[in-house]
Amino acid sequence: MRCRPSELYGITEVVQAFCFDRAVVIFGSALSHELENAKGKTEKAVQASRRRILKKWIPEATDSAGPRKFRDPAKEVVV
Repeated sequence: MRCRPSELYGITEVVQAFCFDRAVVIFGSALSHELENAKGKTEKAVQASRRRILKKWIPEATDSAGPRKFRDPAKEVVV
């Protein structure tokens, strides 16, 4: 089943829907290009490079993915 991004967000005005859909396509294409061109000597290095690229482009999407190396002091609860 195919659905335009503007339909998912309930944008009904034609020009706004067109612009929103176009922006999503441009963003997705640019991100896909960056991920495809990730470099590394091994497959593991390429995957790490892709994770860094994804975190740079969409930081909140990768917050819960995978183990963290360091605690975030801004998110600590002070008792």
